[in-house]
Amino acid sequence: MHCYALPSPDFRALGVYKGPPILELSTPKQSNAGRNSHGRITARGRGGGEKKTIRTVDYARDGLDGVSGTVLRLEHDPNRTGFLALTRYDAVGKLPELRYHIAPANIKAGDVLPIGSGSPLSPGSTLALRDIPIGVPIHNLELKPGKGGQLARAASTCASIQVKQEDNAIVKLPSGELRYIPLDCTATIGLVSNHLNKLTNLGKAGASRKLGRRPIDIVSRKGGQPIDKFANAKKVAMHAWKNKKPDGKAPQDGKTQKKAQKKA
Repeated sequence: MHCYALPSPDFRALGVYKGPPILELSTPKQSNAGRNSHGRITARGRGGGEKKTIRTVDYARDGLDGVSGTVLRLEHDPNRTGFLALTRYDAVGKLPELRYHIAPANIKAGDVLPIGSGSPLSPGSTLALRDIPIGVPIHNLELKPGKGGQLARAASTCASIQVKQEDNAIVKLPSGELRYIPLDCTATIGLVSNHLNKLTNLGKAGASRKLGRRPIDIVSRKGGQPIDKFANAKKVAMHAWKNKKPDGKAPQDGKTQKKAQKKA
């Protein structure tokens, strides 16, 4: 029986935009091909691929307390698993402002994302932990008030409040870890979008190369160092230890013996 792999999700069918991002909310990313500041390879199997652009995502929603935003479109970000929601904010007395946010599940263009206390418990609402009931799925969770969301940001992940105390809440993270988080920290209601991410199938080697991933064994075929750089050193040390002389000195090879005789 031949088993066929499931096809990758079609972003067009999901209504997700795959074009270039907003110019004011993006910066080009410089590729280092797995090398550090000294030019030495520190991450094997990296290099090549298409040029990448970093989207400036607003995790903290600074200056938007009490302002509701309207989702213009959902965008695919190649640098993350979840989708981004391009949101427009029309604050009173200010010019319209565009921001990128992590898109919750079941959000589409035209939906409203409220922010602040008194917002309804609907997907996309941003509230403090003290205003969120126990057991409600949340994402984009802060660790410190005002720092911005740092937890539960991957595709189809969420956290939930287990217990509320006087100043802290015990939150269960996607990994199952339980953490104390201040009640003044904010979070967004709902799961992260793109629940079909686990079904992604690259399909061919060229798709992996476009992501900047090179086959690891290509280095060994070109005469590069093996993954274990100390394998030969370990073998030499073990051989010297096993064959050491009764006086405690390691055996010497021919060249070392000749040098010792010349010095004598």
